[in-house]
Amino acid sequence: MMLKYTLVVLALLVAIPFTQILSFALPSSPPLTTNTIINEIPYYSHLKYLISIYNETTENATTKMKFIANYTADYNVISQYNGIIEVNYSISKIFSKYNLSTFNMSNITFLRPGIFNVTLLNDALCFHYPYIYPGLLYNSSTYYLYFVATKFNFPLGYVNETKVTINNLTFIAYKYHNLSTFSTINQYFYVLCNGIGYNFNYTFSYKIGNKTYNLYANFLLKCLSGNSSTQLKYLGNQLEEAFKPYVYLECTYSSLYAGLTPNTYREIFYPYIFANGYFIYRYNLLNFMAGQPVGLSYFGLSLVIGNYTDLPITFLVCNSSNIIWENEEFTKVNVTSLNILGKTYNNVVEYENISTKSFIILYFYNGTLIEEEAGNIDGNSYNVTEKVEFVGNSMIPLNITYPNYFDYTNTNLPYKAIDPSLALEVSIIITMIVVALIVLLYKRK
Repeated sequence: MMLKYTLVVLALLVAIPFTQILSFALPSSPPLTTNTIINEIPYYSHLKYLISIYNETTENATTKMKFIANYTADYNVISQYNGIIEVNYSISKIFSKYNLSTFNMSNITFLRPGIFNVTLLNDALCFHYPYIYPGLLYNSSTYYLYFVATKFNFPLGYVNETKVTINNLTFIAYKYHNLSTFSTINQYFYVLCNGIGYNFNYTFSYKIGNKTYNLYANFLLKCLSGNSSTQLKYLGNQLEEAFKPYVYLECTYSSLYAGLTPNTYREIFYPYIFANGYFIYRYNLLNFMAGQPVGLSYFGLSLVIGNYTDLPITFLVCNSSNIIWENEEFTKVNVTSLNILGKTYNNVVEYENISTKSFIILYFYNGTLIEEEAGNIDGNSYNVTEKVEFVGNSMIPLNITYPNYFDYTNTNLPYKAIDPSLALEVSIIITMIVVALIVLLYKRK
């Protein structure tokens, strides 16, 4: 359901080449009005990390970290196709301070070697290849990324930047605040401007016998090489439909009015369009509060990342009897006419997804989603609880300010004010004159 992204807790126009960047102007958000198709995703074919593991203990109300062991982790990309890389991940122990005979490495994800497939646009900063698409890095104190395929909700905030040296090359590393955790250990992390994770921590528990140990591992990038990229297979001309913004009116059920009532406007835009059918889906909920920008959001910037089949996309990528929309299958059931906000649409294609207790119905006109209805099923009754209606392709600027009707500052009147005292005197005099004329006319009769 398109509405569910309201509370999900979501630039570069081309893929950024991996070079030793000494300075980089980090944007505060993706572009609001421009977009393009991205045909390749860059990556490094070899990464090497130093992994240091510590045990967190508390003595006399003081938290201490005891070093346990360190390892070298090597990532070697052995193949790639259409945004997916195949990684050979190997681990070797450097040193351990204690006898780790009871420490089973295979029980710990990041110490388990193997060959793994990593989708660069899905698996953000994962252990099998610590990378995030650089177009998702922003100079914003709070913003949210939601990766649909992995259901990974990632709230983060930019802190600052610093220069680091790797392989005798200087890179810019961005420090971010991980807003999804209260732990001071993994509260912050560093990522290079090219999207490679530079310095980050991971906390975990490990049980030996009847005792549970609170551990954490620090990953520090020591080497990277093999500047390369994975070419994206072009899905089709339908992707160009994402070049347009889409504006919708949201309506939700109100028990007070016993029906659907307008809630807000939603603006949807695709600043990043990947040739293989992935999108970065930006939505803005317009808030009409006195004296505030209509684009003001208490949740900050929100972006959803996923394949067109995973997203509640606003247009049809393929026009067939069955489509995949938001990872659910919909069946074509009808071609009809529809009136939306006073405008009649003919030849509207209707798709539906119905379960035993709920339903979603989609209406497409010329490939554009013009209405979505969702609700619950009670016997033979279909109760619509949410509706989204298409308004148009013209965006409302997010920076315009809604009028402040609580603070009216225009003191100029369209007429000249009259002095109350003078008005009273004039009224009395006129009244006396009228009375005198009436008396005089009466006597003449």
